[in-house]
Amino acid sequence: MTDHAEVYRTISKQMSAAAGDARAWMAGSRQIADPDEAQEAQQLRQLLEDLKEQAEMARDSERLPLLAAAQEVQAKWQPRLADVKQAHDLLRHALKAWSKRQQQKATA
Repeated sequence: MTDHAEVYRTISKQMSAAAGDARAWMAGSRQIADPDEAQEAQQLRQLLEDLKEQAEMARDSERLPLLAAAQEVQAKWQPRLADVKQAHDLLRHALKAWSKRQQQKATA
């Protein structure tokens, strides 16, 4: 079983460090001056992309079972809720019609 909290801590630390490195590298609106710097920037960019993919996969691994469980709860309760709403609406319409008839009698 995956320890989601540990995965989150690990990837979060890596993401924060890589993002900090990228920001530090680009401090002061730095422009890339030569091929070596371009390669270094590309490596940092690739690291950030890889970490983003890992984070998205970890998030989905944690989130999808919860979504499935929520869908099961929704599927279980929705028919009952729809039935009650329909019955409620029928009574509301009947009461509204009765009230209208009572008002008409009172003004007649």
